[in-house]
Amino acid sequence: MLAARGFRSADVPEYLLYGAQSGVYYVAAGLGSDAFVYYVGQWPAHRETVVADFTGDGRDDVLTYDAATGAFTLGANRGPGNDGNWAGFDESTGTLGAGLELSGGNLGRYDQ
Repeated sequence: MLAARGFRSADVPEYLLYGAQSGVYYVAAGLGSDAFVYYVGQWPAHRETVVADFTGDGRDDVLTYDAATGAFTLGANRGPGNDGNWAGFDESTGTLGAGLELSGGNLGRYDQ
């Protein structure tokens, strides 16, 4: 389980659960008062997972990475939609170098 923020609100606890064996992920978006709404999706299995603000918008995004092949999926967090519910991820895929070691953090915007 990875702690995250910005799915519905930056002010309440929110979590991402990723099943490495299956690739299924769950987002537990906080509603306050220890209540959550859950969303489910699918990424490739057997990946390292890092939560960080890769896009510089203040919301946590998710990077999954296969160290053997260098393949990655970036889930850019869209945050809450107009109805207040989480709007999901904009996903992009590609290849980095194989064998990299990943770590998270606030990376800021690359275009500034």
